[in-house]
Amino acid sequence: MTKINRSLAWIVFLLGFSTIAIQIIFIREFLSVFYGNELVIGLIFANWMILTGIGALLGRFSKVDVSNQKLIFLLILIALIPLVVVFLTNYLRNVLFETGVLLNITELYLYSFFLLLPFCLVSGYAFTFLSAVISKISDENLISSVYAIESFGSVFSGILMSLFLSLFFSNIEILIIISSINLATALAFSFENKKFVQSGLIVMVTIALIISASVFDLQKYVKQYLFPNQSLEFYKDTPYGSLVVTKSGEQLNIYESSLLMFSTNDPISNEEAVHYAMVQHDNPKNVLLISGGITGTIDEILKYNPDAIDYVEINPAILNLAKFATSSLDDKRVNSIITDARLYVRNEQKKYDVVLVNLPEPSTAQLNRYFTVEFLNEIKKILSADGVVSYSLSSSADYMSKEARELRSVIYNTLRKNFQNILIIAGYKDFFVCSDKELNIDIPSQIEKRGLENLYVNKYYLDANLLQQRSDYIFLNLNPITRVNTDFT
Repeated sequence: MTKINRSLAWIVFLLGFSTIAIQIIFIREFLSVFYGNELVIGLIFANWMILTGIGALLGRFSKVDVSNQKLIFLLILIALIPLVVVFLTNYLRNVLFETGVLLNITELYLYSFFLLLPFCLVSGYAFTFLSAVISKISDENLISSVYAIESFGSVFSGILMSLFLSLFFSNIEILIIISSINLATALAFSFENKKFVQSGLIVMVTIALIISASVFDLQKYVKQYLFPNQSLEFYKDTPYGSLVVTKSGEQLNIYESSLLMFSTNDPISNEEAVHYAMVQHDNPKNVLLISGGITGTIDEILKYNPDAIDYVEINPAILNLAKFATSSLDDKRVNSIITDARLYVRNEQKKYDVVLVNLPEPSTAQLNRYFTVEFLNEIKKILSADGVVSYSLSSSADYMSKEARELRSVIYNTLRKNFQNILIIAGYKDFFVCSDKELNIDIPSQIEKRGLENLYVNKYYLDANLLQQRSDYIFLNLNPITRVNTDFT
Protein backbone atom coordinates (compact mmCIF):
# COMPACT_ATOMS: atom_id res chain seq x y z
CA MET A 1 0.00 0.00 0.00
CA THR A 2 2.91 2.34 0.67
CA LYS A 3 3.95 2.08 -2.96
CA ILE A 4 0.73 3.66 -4.20
CA ASN A 5 0.85 7.30 -5.21
CA ARG A 6 -0.97 9.41 -2.58
CA SER A 7 -3.14 11.14 -5.15
CA LEU A 8 -4.28 7.85 -6.65
CA ALA A 9 -4.81 6.36 -3.19
CA TRP A 10 -7.08 9.32 -2.39
CA ILE A 11 -9.15 8.65 -5.54
CA VAL A 12 -9.52 4.99 -4.57
CA PHE A 13 -10.60 6.01 -1.05
CA LEU A 14 -13.01 8.57 -2.51
CA LEU A 15 -14.47 5.92 -4.84
CA GLY A 16 -15.25 3.65 -1.90
CA PHE A 17 -16.62 6.55 0.13
CA SER A 18 -18.81 7.83 -2.72
CA THR A 19 -20.26 4.49 -3.80
CA ILE A 20 -21.46 3.45 -0.33
CA ALA A 21 -22.94 6.87 0.47
CA ILE A 22 -24.69 6.98 -2.91
CA GLN A 23 -25.98 3.44 -2.50
CA ILE A 24 -27.57 4.42 0.83
CA ILE A 25 -29.13 7.51 -0.74
CA PHE A 26 -30.49 5.51 -3.68
CA ILE A 27 -32.09 3.03 -1.24
CA ARG A 28 -33.65 5.88 0.74
CA GLU A 29 -34.97 7.51 -2.42
CA PHE A 30 -36.47 4.30 -3.79
CA LEU A 31 -38.09 3.55 -0.43
CA SER A 32 -39.46 7.09 -0.40
CA VAL A 33 -40.91 6.74 -3.89
CA PHE A 34 -42.31 3.24 -3.42
CA TYR A 35 -44.11 3.53 -0.09
CA GLY A 36 -41.39 2.11 2.15
CA ASN A 37 -41.70 -1.33 0.55
CA GLU A 38 -38.73 -3.32 1.92
CA LEU A 39 -38.70 -5.50 -1.19
CA VAL A 40 -37.12 -2.51 -2.95
CA ILE A 41 -33.96 -2.93 -0.86
CA GLY A 42 -33.40 -6.47 -2.12
CA LEU A 43 -34.01 -5.45 -5.72
CA ILE A 44 -31.55 -2.55 -5.46
CA PHE A 45 -28.84 -4.78 -3.97
CA ALA A 46 -29.40 -7.40 -6.69
CA ASN A 47 -29.21 -4.86 -9.50
CA TRP A 48 -26.30 -3.05 -7.84
CA MET A 49 -24.15 -6.20 -7.70
CA ILE A 50 -25.06 -7.31 -11.22
CA LEU A 51 -24.45 -3.92 -12.84
CA THR A 52 -21.31 -3.11 -10.82
CA GLY A 53 -19.93 -6.52 -11.78
CA ILE A 54 -20.59 -5.79 -15.46
CA GLY A 55 -18.87 -2.42 -15.08
CA ALA A 56 -15.87 -4.05 -13.45
CA LEU A 57 -15.71 -6.56 -16.30
CA LEU A 58 -15.76 -3.75 -18.86
CA GLY A 59 -12.90 -2.07 -17.02
CA ARG A 60 -10.81 -5.20 -17.45
CA PHE A 61 -10.82 -4.75 -21.21
CA SER A 62 -10.17 -1.00 -21.10
CA LYS A 63 -6.91 0.45 -22.31
CA VAL A 64 -4.81 1.55 -19.33
CA ASP A 65 -4.32 5.33 -19.32
CA VAL A 66 -1.77 6.70 -16.85
CA SER A 67 -2.18 10.31 -17.98
CA ASN A 68 -5.17 10.87 -15.62
CA GLN A 69 -7.33 12.03 -18.55
CA LYS A 70 -9.77 9.18 -18.08
CA LEU A 71 -9.65 9.49 -14.30
CA ILE A 72 -10.78 13.09 -14.53
CA PHE A 73 -13.70 12.06 -16.72
CA LEU A 74 -14.69 9.24 -14.33
CA LEU A 75 -14.62 11.60 -11.34
CA ILE A 76 -16.93 14.02 -13.14
CA LEU A 77 -19.37 11.20 -13.98
CA ILE A 78 -19.36 9.93 -10.38
CA ALA A 79 -20.07 13.48 -9.23
CA LEU A 80 -22.98 14.21 -11.55
CA ILE A 81 -24.75 10.93 -12.38
CA PRO A 82 -26.26 10.40 -8.88
CA LEU A 83 -27.97 13.81 -8.97
CA VAL A 84 -29.55 12.95 -12.31
CA VAL A 85 -30.62 9.50 -11.06
CA VAL A 86 -32.34 10.91 -7.94
CA PHE A 87 -34.19 13.46 -10.05
CA LEU A 88 -35.35 10.83 -12.56
CA THR A 89 -36.35 8.40 -9.79
CA ASN A 90 -38.86 10.94 -8.50
CA TYR A 91 -39.85 12.53 -11.81
CA LEU A 92 -40.49 9.35 -13.80
CA ARG A 93 -42.54 7.61 -11.07
CA ASN A 94 -45.81 9.30 -12.06
CA VAL A 95 -44.85 9.67 -15.71
CA LEU A 96 -44.35 5.96 -16.41
CA PHE A 97 -46.90 4.63 -13.92
CA GLU A 98 -50.31 5.61 -12.57
CA THR A 99 -50.18 7.86 -9.52
CA GLY A 100 -50.77 5.90 -6.32
CA VAL A 101 -50.65 2.45 -7.95
CA LEU A 102 -48.34 -0.14 -6.37
CA LEU A 103 -45.84 -1.55 -8.85
CA ASN A 104 -45.39 -5.29 -9.20
CA ILE A 105 -42.00 -6.93 -8.71
CA THR A 106 -41.15 -6.96 -12.42
CA GLU A 107 -41.86 -3.25 -12.78
CA LEU A 108 -39.86 -2.45 -9.65
CA TYR A 109 -36.93 -4.53 -10.87
CA LEU A 110 -36.81 -2.97 -14.34
CA TYR A 111 -37.33 0.57 -12.99
CA SER A 112 -34.44 0.25 -10.55
CA PHE A 113 -32.29 -1.62 -13.08
CA PHE A 114 -32.29 1.13 -15.71
CA LEU A 115 -31.95 3.95 -13.20
CA LEU A 116 -29.00 2.30 -11.42
CA LEU A 117 -27.31 1.22 -14.66
CA PRO A 118 -25.24 4.39 -15.42
CA PHE A 119 -23.71 4.86 -11.97
CA CYS A 120 -23.09 1.17 -11.26
CA LEU A 121 -21.35 0.68 -14.62
CA VAL A 122 -19.14 3.73 -14.02
CA SER A 123 -18.25 2.86 -10.41
CA GLY A 124 -17.51 -0.79 -11.29
CA TYR A 125 -15.43 0.29 -14.26
CA ALA A 126 -13.55 2.86 -12.16
CA PHE A 127 -12.42 0.27 -9.60
CA THR A 128 -10.99 -2.10 -12.19
CA PHE A 129 -9.44 0.76 -14.13
CA LEU A 130 -7.79 2.23 -11.03
CA SER A 131 -6.42 -1.19 -10.07
CA ALA A 132 -4.88 -1.57 -13.52
CA VAL A 133 -3.43 1.98 -13.55
CA ILE A 134 -1.89 1.71 -10.08
CA SER A 135 -0.48 -1.75 -10.81
CA LYS A 136 1.04 -0.55 -14.08
CA ILE A 137 2.63 2.55 -12.51
CA SER A 138 4.12 0.44 -9.70
CA ASP A 139 5.00 -2.42 -12.05
CA GLU A 140 3.47 -4.75 -9.48
CA ASN A 141 0.06 -6.33 -8.87
CA LEU A 142 -1.48 -4.08 -6.20
CA ILE A 143 -5.12 -5.06 -6.61
CA SER A 144 -5.31 -6.24 -2.99
CA SER A 145 -3.97 -2.89 -1.77
CA VAL A 146 -6.43 -0.99 -3.96
CA TYR A 147 -9.25 -3.14 -2.60
CA ALA A 148 -8.14 -2.45 0.99
CA ILE A 149 -8.12 1.32 0.47
CA GLU A 150 -11.50 1.23 -1.29
CA SER A 151 -12.95 -0.86 1.53
CA PHE A 152 -11.62 1.58 4.12
CA GLY A 153 -13.38 4.40 2.26
CA SER A 154 -16.59 2.37 2.22
CA VAL A 155 -16.46 1.66 5.97
CA PHE A 156 -15.72 5.31 6.75
CA SER A 157 -18.61 6.38 4.53
CA GLY A 158 -21.04 4.00 6.22
CA ILE A 159 -20.10 5.27 9.67
CA LEU A 160 -20.28 8.93 8.64
CA MET A 161 -23.64 8.44 6.91
CA SER A 162 -25.15 6.65 9.88
CA LEU A 163 -23.90 8.94 12.64
CA PHE A 164 -23.86 12.33 10.98
CA LEU A 165 -24.78 12.97 7.35
CA SER A 166 -28.13 11.14 7.29
CA LEU A 167 -29.23 12.83 10.50
CA PHE A 168 -28.50 16.43 9.55
CA PHE A 169 -28.68 16.64 5.75
CA SER A 170 -31.23 15.73 3.09
CA ASN A 171 -30.39 13.25 0.34
CA ILE A 172 -29.80 16.02 -2.20
CA GLU A 173 -27.55 17.94 0.20
CA ILE A 174 -25.45 14.84 0.83
CA LEU A 175 -25.14 14.24 -2.92
CA ILE A 176 -24.03 17.83 -3.45
CA ILE A 177 -21.34 17.41 -0.78
CA ILE A 178 -20.10 14.20 -2.43
CA SER A 179 -20.28 15.78 -5.89
CA SER A 180 -18.30 18.80 -4.74
CA ILE A 181 -15.53 16.59 -3.32
CA ASN A 182 -15.32 14.57 -6.53
CA LEU A 183 -15.31 17.70 -8.68
CA ALA A 184 -12.62 19.29 -6.51
CA THR A 185 -10.50 16.17 -6.95
CA ALA A 186 -11.09 16.22 -10.72
CA LEU A 187 -10.11 19.91 -10.77
CA ALA A 188 -6.84 19.20 -8.93
CA PHE A 189 -5.96 16.45 -11.41
CA SER A 190 -6.80 18.61 -14.40
CA PHE A 191 -4.52 21.39 -13.11
CA GLU A 192 -1.80 18.84 -12.44
CA ASN A 193 -2.02 17.68 -16.06
CA LYS A 194 -2.34 21.26 -17.38
CA LYS A 195 -5.80 20.58 -18.83
CA PHE A 196 -6.92 24.16 -18.38
CA VAL A 197 -10.00 23.94 -20.60
CA GLN A 198 -11.24 21.00 -18.55
CA SER A 199 -10.38 22.89 -15.38
CA GLY A 200 -12.50 25.83 -16.47
CA LEU A 201 -15.47 23.58 -17.25
CA ILE A 202 -15.18 21.83 -13.91
CA VAL A 203 -15.08 25.16 -12.09
CA MET A 204 -18.19 26.35 -13.95
CA VAL A 205 -20.09 23.14 -13.15
CA THR A 206 -19.08 23.32 -9.48
CA ILE A 207 -20.13 26.96 -9.16
CA ALA A 208 -23.47 26.25 -10.86
CA LEU A 209 -24.06 23.34 -8.49
CA ILE A 210 -23.27 25.36 -5.37
CA ILE A 211 -25.37 28.35 -6.48
CA SER A 212 -28.33 26.09 -7.31
CA ALA A 213 -28.11 24.44 -3.91
CA SER A 214 -27.88 27.82 -2.17
CA VAL A 215 -30.69 29.58 -4.03
CA PHE A 216 -33.19 26.76 -4.57
CA ASP A 217 -34.56 24.05 -2.30
CA LEU A 218 -33.57 21.25 -4.65
CA GLN A 219 -34.92 18.48 -2.41
CA LYS A 220 -38.34 20.12 -2.33
CA TYR A 221 -38.21 20.71 -6.08
CA VAL A 222 -37.47 17.04 -6.73
CA LYS A 223 -40.09 15.71 -4.30
CA GLN A 224 -42.82 17.93 -5.74
CA TYR A 225 -43.07 15.55 -8.71
CA LEU A 226 -44.34 12.77 -6.44
CA PHE A 227 -47.35 14.80 -5.33
CA PRO A 228 -49.09 16.29 -8.37
CA ASN A 229 -51.75 18.94 -7.78
CA GLN A 230 -50.58 19.39 -4.20
CA SER A 231 -48.42 22.12 -2.69
CA LEU A 232 -45.41 20.69 -0.89
CA GLU A 233 -45.18 22.50 2.45
CA PHE A 234 -42.56 20.49 4.32
CA TYR A 235 -40.02 17.74 3.65
CA LYS A 236 -37.61 15.90 5.91
CA ASP A 237 -35.59 12.70 5.60
CA THR A 238 -35.85 10.73 8.85
CA PRO A 239 -34.51 7.32 9.98
CA TYR A 240 -38.05 5.99 9.55
CA GLY A 241 -38.63 7.30 6.04
CA SER A 242 -39.12 10.57 4.20
CA LEU A 243 -41.73 12.76 5.85
CA VAL A 244 -43.74 15.06 3.57
CA VAL A 245 -46.51 17.54 4.28
CA THR A 246 -48.59 18.68 1.30
CA LYS A 247 -51.50 21.09 1.08
CA SER A 248 -54.70 20.65 -0.92
CA GLY A 249 -56.98 23.61 -0.39
CA GLU A 250 -57.19 24.00 3.39
CA GLN A 251 -56.26 20.36 4.05
CA LEU A 252 -52.78 19.22 5.04
CA ASN A 253 -51.71 15.68 4.10
CA ILE A 254 -48.91 13.95 5.98
CA TYR A 255 -47.01 11.27 4.05
CA GLU A 256 -44.28 8.92 5.20
CA SER A 257 -42.35 7.33 2.31
CA SER A 258 -45.14 8.55 -0.01
CA LEU A 259 -47.71 6.58 2.00
CA LEU A 260 -50.55 8.76 3.29
CA MET A 261 -50.51 8.59 7.08
CA PHE A 262 -53.32 11.05 7.83
CA SER A 263 -54.88 14.37 6.83
CA THR A 264 -56.06 17.46 8.69
CA ASN A 265 -59.45 19.16 8.32
CA ASP A 266 -61.03 15.77 7.74
CA PRO A 267 -63.71 15.51 10.46
CA ILE A 268 -65.27 12.41 8.93
CA SER A 269 -62.07 10.36 9.15
CA ASN A 270 -61.27 11.69 12.63
CA GLU A 271 -64.74 10.95 13.98
CA GLU A 272 -64.90 7.46 12.48
CA ALA A 273 -61.40 6.61 13.75
CA VAL A 274 -62.47 7.44 17.31
CA HIS A 275 -66.21 7.10 17.93
CA TYR A 276 -66.91 3.66 16.44
CA ALA A 277 -64.66 2.18 19.13
CA MET A 278 -64.97 4.69 21.98
CA VAL A 279 -68.76 4.53 22.08
CA GLN A 280 -68.58 0.77 22.76
CA HIS A 281 -67.09 1.39 26.21
CA ASP A 282 -69.35 2.63 29.01
CA ASN A 283 -66.77 4.90 30.63
CA PRO A 284 -63.40 5.08 28.81
CA LYS A 285 -60.91 6.68 31.19
CA ASN A 286 -57.55 5.53 29.85
CA VAL A 287 -57.02 5.59 26.09
CA LEU A 288 -54.00 4.48 24.05
CA LEU A 289 -53.69 6.09 20.61
CA ILE A 290 -51.11 4.56 18.29
CA SER A 291 -50.20 7.19 15.66
CA GLY A 292 -52.34 9.82 13.96
CA GLY A 293 -52.80 12.12 16.93
CA ILE A 294 -51.99 15.42 15.24
CA THR A 295 -54.91 15.52 12.82
CA GLY A 296 -57.84 16.01 15.17
CA THR A 297 -58.41 12.51 16.58
CA ILE A 298 -57.33 13.63 20.06
CA ASP A 299 -60.00 16.34 20.03
CA GLU A 300 -62.58 13.63 19.36
CA ILE A 301 -61.27 11.43 22.18
CA LEU A 302 -61.42 14.36 24.60
CA LYS A 303 -65.21 14.51 24.08
CA TYR A 304 -65.40 11.46 26.36
CA ASN A 305 -63.57 13.30 29.14
CA PRO A 306 -60.94 10.61 29.74
CA ASP A 307 -58.43 10.78 32.58
CA ALA A 308 -55.47 10.19 30.27
CA ILE A 309 -54.63 9.77 26.58
CA ASP A 310 -51.27 8.14 25.86
CA TYR A 311 -50.32 9.00 22.29
CA VAL A 312 -47.47 6.94 20.82
CA GLU A 313 -45.46 7.83 17.71
CA ILE A 314 -42.27 6.10 16.59
CA ASN A 315 -41.08 9.05 14.51
CA PRO A 316 -40.35 12.23 16.55
CA ALA A 317 -40.48 14.31 13.37
CA ILE A 318 -44.25 13.66 13.19
CA LEU A 319 -44.80 15.33 16.54
CA ASN A 320 -42.84 18.31 15.29
CA LEU A 321 -45.53 18.69 12.62
CA ALA A 322 -48.19 19.30 15.27
CA LYS A 323 -47.63 23.04 14.84
CA PHE A 324 -49.10 22.68 11.32
CA ALA A 325 -52.24 20.92 12.48
CA THR A 326 -53.40 21.04 16.09
CA SER A 327 -52.97 22.39 19.60
CA SER A 328 -54.61 19.37 21.27
CA LEU A 329 -51.23 17.96 22.33
CA ASP A 330 -51.01 20.81 24.85
CA ASP A 331 -53.90 19.37 26.88
CA LYS A 332 -52.61 18.15 30.25
CA ARG A 333 -54.40 14.82 29.83
CA VAL A 334 -52.41 14.04 26.67
CA ASN A 335 -49.09 12.26 27.12
CA SER A 336 -47.04 12.20 23.90
CA ILE A 337 -44.61 9.28 23.80
CA ILE A 338 -41.79 8.84 21.28
CA THR A 339 -41.10 5.13 20.95
CA ASP A 340 -41.99 2.02 18.99
CA ALA A 341 -45.57 1.02 19.87
CA ARG A 342 -44.55 -2.65 19.98
CA LEU A 343 -41.92 -1.87 22.60
CA TYR A 344 -44.25 0.42 24.54
CA VAL A 345 -47.11 -2.08 24.69
CA ARG A 346 -44.76 -4.93 25.66
CA ASN A 347 -43.32 -3.03 28.63
CA GLU A 348 -46.39 -1.09 29.81
CA GLN A 349 -48.16 -2.15 33.02
CA LYS A 350 -51.03 0.33 32.80
CA LYS A 351 -54.52 -0.90 31.84
CA TYR A 352 -56.36 0.77 28.94
CA ASP A 353 -60.08 0.92 28.26
CA VAL A 354 -59.67 1.67 24.53
CA VAL A 355 -56.73 1.14 22.16
CA LEU A 356 -56.97 2.93 18.80
CA VAL A 357 -54.47 1.59 16.24
CA ASN A 358 -54.56 4.49 13.79
CA LEU A 359 -52.00 3.28 11.24
CA PRO A 360 -51.98 2.79 7.45
CA GLU A 361 -52.57 -0.67 6.04
CA PRO A 362 -49.89 -3.37 6.59
CA SER A 363 -48.29 -2.70 3.21
CA THR A 364 -44.73 -3.01 4.53
CA ALA A 365 -42.95 -5.27 7.02
CA GLN A 366 -42.54 -2.27 9.34
CA LEU A 367 -46.30 -1.63 9.44
CA ASN A 368 -47.29 -5.28 9.44
CA ARG A 369 -45.75 -5.71 12.92
CA TYR A 370 -48.83 -3.98 14.34
CA PHE A 371 -51.31 -6.38 12.70
CA THR A 372 -49.95 -9.70 14.00
CA VAL A 373 -51.08 -12.23 16.58
CA GLU A 374 -48.02 -11.45 18.70
CA PHE A 375 -48.83 -7.75 18.92
CA LEU A 376 -52.47 -8.46 19.68
CA ASN A 377 -51.39 -10.80 22.49
CA GLU A 378 -49.40 -7.93 23.95
CA ILE A 379 -52.31 -5.49 23.57
CA LYS A 380 -54.63 -7.96 25.31
CA LYS A 381 -52.39 -7.89 28.40
CA ILE A 382 -52.81 -4.13 28.83
CA LEU A 383 -56.57 -4.05 28.15
CA SER A 384 -59.13 -3.73 30.89
CA ALA A 385 -61.69 -6.54 31.21
CA ASP A 386 -64.17 -4.80 28.90
CA GLY A 387 -61.52 -3.05 26.80
CA VAL A 388 -62.01 -2.23 23.12
CA VAL A 389 -59.47 -2.23 20.26
CA SER A 390 -59.91 -0.63 16.83
CA TYR A 391 -58.13 -1.17 13.48
CA SER A 392 -58.96 0.18 10.04
CA LEU A 393 -58.39 -0.66 6.38
CA SER A 394 -59.34 1.23 3.23
CA SER A 395 -63.02 0.89 2.36
CA SER A 396 -64.27 -2.15 0.44
CA ALA A 397 -68.00 -2.14 1.21
CA ASP A 398 -69.01 -1.19 -2.35
CA TYR A 399 -66.57 -3.46 -4.16
CA MET A 400 -64.22 -6.11 -2.80
CA SER A 401 -61.40 -7.33 -5.03
CA LYS A 402 -59.69 -10.68 -4.51
CA GLU A 403 -56.76 -8.97 -2.78
CA ALA A 404 -59.07 -6.92 -0.51
CA ARG A 405 -60.98 -10.08 0.41
CA GLU A 406 -57.81 -11.92 1.35
CA LEU A 407 -56.44 -9.00 3.37
CA ARG A 408 -59.66 -8.61 5.37
CA SER A 409 -59.89 -12.34 5.89
CA VAL A 410 -56.35 -12.50 7.26
CA ILE A 411 -56.92 -9.51 9.57
CA TYR A 412 -60.27 -10.85 10.78
CA ASN A 413 -58.95 -14.36 11.47
CA THR A 414 -55.97 -12.87 13.28
CA LEU A 415 -58.20 -10.72 15.48
CA ARG A 416 -60.40 -13.75 16.23
CA LYS A 417 -57.42 -15.41 17.90
CA ASN A 418 -57.60 -12.81 20.67
CA PHE A 419 -61.15 -11.41 20.82
CA GLN A 420 -64.55 -13.03 21.21
CA ASN A 421 -66.48 -10.28 19.41
CA ILE A 422 -65.59 -8.31 16.28
CA LEU A 423 -67.60 -5.63 14.50
CA ILE A 424 -66.76 -4.58 10.97
CA ILE A 425 -68.14 -1.09 10.44
CA ALA A 426 -67.96 0.09 6.84
CA GLY A 427 -67.55 3.83 6.54
CA TYR A 428 -64.93 5.87 4.74
CA LYS A 429 -62.74 3.01 5.93
CA ASP A 430 -63.49 -0.52 7.11
CA PHE A 431 -63.17 -0.44 10.90
CA PHE A 432 -62.53 -3.62 12.86
CA VAL A 433 -63.75 -3.02 16.42
CA CYS A 434 -62.80 -5.83 18.81
CA SER A 435 -63.57 -6.76 22.40
CA ASP A 436 -64.46 -9.66 24.68
CA LYS A 437 -67.59 -7.76 25.69
CA GLU A 438 -70.73 -7.53 23.55
CA LEU A 439 -70.54 -4.86 20.83
CA ASN A 440 -73.32 -2.80 19.23
CA ILE A 441 -73.33 -1.64 15.62
CA ASP A 442 -76.15 0.86 16.24
CA ILE A 443 -73.67 3.75 16.39
CA PRO A 444 -76.22 6.59 15.88
CA SER A 445 -78.30 5.69 18.93
CA GLN A 446 -75.21 5.28 21.12
CA ILE A 447 -73.89 8.69 20.05
CA GLU A 448 -77.27 10.25 20.85
CA LYS A 449 -77.35 8.66 24.31
CA ARG A 450 -73.92 10.12 25.07
CA GLY A 451 -75.05 13.56 23.98
CA LEU A 452 -72.02 13.93 21.71
CA GLU A 453 -72.01 16.70 19.12
CA ASN A 454 -70.42 15.32 15.96
CA LEU A 455 -70.46 16.64 12.43
CA TYR A 456 -70.80 13.25 10.77
CA VAL A 457 -70.97 10.31 13.18
CA ASN A 458 -74.53 10.95 14.35
CA LYS A 459 -78.13 9.95 13.58
CA TYR A 460 -78.47 12.48 10.77
CA TYR A 461 -75.73 10.98 8.59
CA LEU A 462 -75.58 7.36 9.72
CA ASP A 463 -78.27 4.71 9.56
CA ALA A 464 -77.94 1.61 11.75
CA ASN A 465 -79.66 -0.65 9.18
CA LEU A 466 -77.33 0.47 6.40
CA LEU A 467 -74.29 -0.03 8.65
CA GLN A 468 -75.51 -3.57 9.35
CA GLN A 469 -76.08 -4.32 5.65
CA ARG A 470 -72.64 -3.10 4.66
CA SER A 471 -71.10 -5.05 7.51
CA ASP A 472 -72.93 -8.23 6.49
CA TYR A 473 -71.64 -7.83 2.93
CA ILE A 474 -68.03 -7.80 4.14
CA PHE A 475 -68.58 -10.75 6.50
CA LEU A 476 -70.14 -12.82 3.71
CA ASN A 477 -67.06 -12.28 1.54
CA LEU A 478 -64.51 -13.28 4.17
CA ASN A 479 -62.55 -16.49 3.78
CA PRO A 480 -62.80 -18.38 7.11
CA ILE A 481 -59.82 -20.67 6.41
CA THR A 482 -57.24 -18.01 5.58
CA ARG A 483 -54.10 -18.26 7.71
CA VAL A 484 -53.50 -15.77 10.49
CA ASN A 485 -50.88 -13.03 10.37
CA THR A 486 -47.77 -13.51 12.54
CA ASP A 487 -44.49 -11.69 12.95
CA PHE A 488 -42.68 -14.21 10.74
CA THR A 489 -45.48 -15.34 8.41
